[in-house]
Amino acid sequence: MRNRIKAVMLVIASIIALSGIGCHTILDGRESSAAERAAAVDLSLPFDAYELTGEARSRYDRALDLLARACMNNAGFDWYVPPQPNPGFDVKRRRYGVIDPDVAERIGYHLPVSAQSQLTLRKRNEILKNPRAADKFFGTNKAGNSGGSGRPADDGCAMWAYHRLERSVGKTDEQLLIRLDRASLDAAKNQPSVQAVNKSWQTCMRSRGLSYASPDDAIADKAWKLNTPTVSAKEREVATADVICKYQVDMVDVARRAEVMIQQKNIAENRTELELLRQATQARERNVAAVLESLER
Repeated sequence: MRNRIKAVMLVIASIIALSGIGCHTILDGRESSAAERAAAVDLSLPFDAYELTGEARSRYDRALDLLARACMNNAGFDWYVPPQPNPGFDVKRRRYGVIDPDVAERIGYHLPVSAQSQLTLRKRNEILKNPRAADKFFGTNKAGNSGGSGRPADDGCAMWAYHRLERSVGKTDEQLLIRLDRASLDAAKNQPSVQAVNKSWQTCMRSRGLSYASPDDAIADKAWKLNTPTVSAKEREVATADVICKYQVDMVDVARRAEVMIQQKNIAENRTELELLRQATQARERNVAAVLESLER
């Protein structure tokens, strides 16, 4: 059942892919500098080798979409897949809070949503109003076990697509990487270098009349209605100041360097388990490449 839920969530996630990159709006020299640094910022981390990130994740989601469409079409149902891949939202660009000044200026601390992904979601919701189409997509096999047969089965097109991309992946402890990744982010915040740069960030924010203990504190301000589409002028003001101050004090780079050291140590301590994850990631990438070559058009 856990695999079944994961498969459905992976396919649904591809429906609502988010896009956070827009045109820069330059307010003054400091914003221009922040925009330039945001465009060139290095967000790479040692753990990247053990999971699908950025473009690789977008390609995986595209392959899921195409497989689901083939499965639904074979069953006599339409399944909407946009002509071009949905622009993906790189979650790493929120690892250290908002870091793109144009995003902060437009939508504050809200997550960006692309018009294309919204259109895809609407079209697919229309298809799924048909109970037979919904059963075919989500499946009626409560056990959620197709046995990796490679054939559309009662477990649904979402699960079938997932199994196609998981062929030859092997058993791995994916939760290990999730735990280590979360722990490295938390541990970095306690490093002296990061704490020092956070104090400099506080000073920068105070110079703009804003008082927050950290970027996390600014995001968590209850004045922002993050669960609604509403973005206030104050939220945009604070988020923009937050981003500018991050680059003025070099916060993103300092935090990343602290994480690099922590993750390198974690890799040395968990080398065997992580090597299996690296091999699994490579297997997924091979499966994705084969699907895209066969079905992309």
